[in-house]
Amino acid sequence: MAFEKFCKIRRRGIKSTTISIKGTYIYFTSSSIEKYSLTTYPYVNLWFDKENKKIGFEFLLRQGQDSFKFSYYRRQNFGKVCCTSFLKYHNITLFLDRLSLYKEKKLLTARI
Repeated sequence: MAFEKFCKIRRRGIKSTTISIKGTYIYFTSSSIEKYSLTTYPYVNLWFDKENKKIGFEFLLRQGQDSFKFSYYRRQNFGKVCCTSFLKYHNITLFLDRLSLYKEKKLLTARI
């Protein structure tokens, strides 16, 4: 069997569209921001599916009654949502890392 040289793609691996829940914030990676064009949305509605344990994100251009502020940081290229009440109400563990993010109908969803 011959050797095959490994050519690294990126220093930290392959880009993945993920979110992380840390403390009272949900963070969106730079690849999530780019893939789903989230830089233009200042607000987000949060949904929760108890049966399938999924969080749904509906990004909005205008503030709704139950919407949360979505903050995008251009220099560091990441986004975050402060949603303490949502996380506590649904008893979501406060430190989850690298949850895959995918499109499902009108929502972006992540299984916890």
